Amino acid sequence: YSFYSLSPFSKSSFSIIKGKLPNNVMLVTFKRVYSKENTFLIRLAHQYGTNEHSELSKPVIVNMVSMFEPFRITSVIEKTLTGNQDLKEWEKSRVKWETSNSDKEGASDVHLSDSNENWSQIELNPLDVRTFEVVMSYME
Repeated sequence: YSFYSLSPFSKSSFSIIKGKLPNNVMLVTFKRVYSKENTFLIRLAHQYGTNEHSELSKPVIVNMVSMFEPFRITSVIEKTLTGNQDLKEWEKSRVKWETSNSDKEGASDVHLSDSNENWSQIELNPLDVRTFEVVMSYME
């Protein structure tokens, strides 16, 4: 079973999103990666800034597995915002700048991706936009 057979014209109504997104999260991009079978570029965005709302400004967990049922996620790779590089590879190659507060208490290196390898639960902090390359298959 291939996603290529799931044409938007084969049914009068079709949505691949089955689960409900949290109220403060928006699906910005859902785009098929044409060079790879059953692969999609997914971009999620937190809609609120810090202290903008008493509840909706808090960090939120998005469950990728339940969001796409009855499709099974087989692989998730976090990408840079533009979707053209693996985020982990980009972080390894970026320049580490020395700053005037590098030695001060509380200064730390900025990590753009989670150290948690569990991609079924994606955390979005206020105003975060995160991009993922997701491979899915249809569960029969």
